[in-house]
Amino acid sequence: MPSKNEILANSILNAVLRGVTYVPPTALWVGLFTTMPTAVSPGIEVMTAGATLYNRIRVIFNAPVGGSSANTFALSFPTAGAPWGIITSAGLFDTDTPGTGTCQYFGPLAVSGLVGAGGTVRFDVGALVVSEV
Repeated sequence: MPSKNEILANSILNAVLRGVTYVPPTALWVGLFTTMPTAVSPGIEVMTAGATLYNRIRVIFNAPVGGSSANTFALSFPTAGAPWGIITSAGLFDTDTPGTGTCQYFGPLAVSGLVGAGGTVRFDVGALVVSEV
């Protein structure tokens, strides 16, 4: 995930350059987007209304090496009860509830894909990489 939101970027700059204390999220969850966010725009997360069965997934990252860190375990989203749309990107949130919280990091998927009813999304170990270099 090559990008971070403006809030996180400013928090890191304040911590490193000005000695302002930064309190990171206690946990992170992966969310899926049909329109990728930007540093100042939230994008469009998969809708949770009706029978979509969409939910964010808790993710744990390994210790960074060379300025990058990757997910430690494989992640599987629930089977879609209704179409989710074309999934273009993913993001790391500080809350588990779709439509709430702050998307800390985000980036495009290697391959966008349509998730219809009965479909799912899976990330293998090491597939989600956050890099600061």
